[in-house]
Amino acid sequence: MRLFLGIDGGGSHTRAWLADETGTCLGVGLAAGSNPVDPSIGLSGTRAAIEEAVNDTFAKAGLERCPAEAAFLGIAGVSDEAEREALARATVGLALAPPDRTGVGHDLLIAHEGALAGAPGIVVIAGTGSACLARNANGESVQPGGHGWFVDDVGSGFALGRDALAAVARAADGRGPETSLTAALNDRLGAKALRMLIRTGLPRREVAALAAVVIGQAEGGDAVAAAILDRGADELAILARAAVQRISLPAPCPVAFCGGLMDHAPYRRRALAALARDIPTAEPVPPRLPPAAGAVLLAMRNAGVDPREAILIRLADRGATHQQLGAGRWRG
Repeated sequence: MRLFLGIDGGGSHTRAWLADETGTCLGVGLAAGSNPVDPSIGLSGTRAAIEEAVNDTFAKAGLERCPAEAAFLGIAGVSDEAEREALARATVGLALAPPDRTGVGHDLLIAHEGALAGAPGIVVIAGTGSACLARNANGESVQPGGHGWFVDDVGSGFALGRDALAAVARAADGRGPETSLTAALNDRLGAKALRMLIRTGLPRREVAALAAVVIGQAEGGDAVAAAILDRGADELAILARAAVQRISLPAPCPVAFCGGLMDHAPYRRRALAALARDIPTAEPVPPRLPPAAGAVLLAMRNAGVDPREAILIRLADRGATHQQLGAGRWRG
């Protein structure tokens, strides 16, 4: 049996998929975040999370751990050749697959491959961080966004959580309107912890986790929380618009939103509305496969296996359970 391993490493979670050459998914593993650029994770934390996710995958498949025919690692923060080489060196001892058939790249690559199954179009990721990748039929690509939390990550979980903390601080000073976010974050963190958090900060993934609080308060009618969501959704649409302006893309142009934040219907609806307003030629599509399955497809391609339609269908059978955006609920 020829095994193919795909790994999706984000700021909050690491997912690993194991499939055979027919596209049958044998196991799906999960571990903590694996963005090596995050100071709280680093290369050592990335390696540990990948190993844990792969071990979990083989255990769920009921198989002894062994090297796959080919593997592909799509890891957040790995955006240039030096970072790819560093991660490849850090993980070579894990024996995921033969070194010449172990690909390493940014998580945008696997998100695009999975969402659009290799077709031209745009993918926008909104998870702990955010970024966009567009690719056309000529092989040209552009990547707006993805410049890191300090200067970018617009519309991401981190951005929403950070803006919520800023709104609470401003309300406490009388510089901004009162908001139910104050009580909600007090309940979540405790008043003392909230004050300390505003002063000293938290790891990115913990700030990003506060996005769920923002979404809940916006649904409850809080105007400040709703404005934070609206700004974030607008920024995600701007990422896609920048891609349309830089390379020739089909019209209508498929656009898929991926990432954990898009599990939340209130935020997803705002992002879709902003997209329709900013790009009239956009055709919103649900991701066909989750990013980890996209990594499996890239591993197959690297090993000379053509991911035919039958393979995509079999992967989608498992993807309906595990992908971040289920097609049946995507437009809700």
